[in-house]
Amino acid sequence: MADLSIILIYSAYELVLEDDQQIYAYIRRSAGQAALVVCNFSKQN
Repeated sequence: MADLSIILIYSAYELVLEDDQQIYAYIRRSAGQAALVVCNFSKQN
């Protein structure tokens, strides 16, 4: 398994939910590995 920090720093970046004003999400892909990062900026839980 690739080191997660290597995937997050050096891999290809793909924005997800581009039109959502409260969710910032992206996928990083490299060498058969992927990391999904989701940030919720809404005031709802």
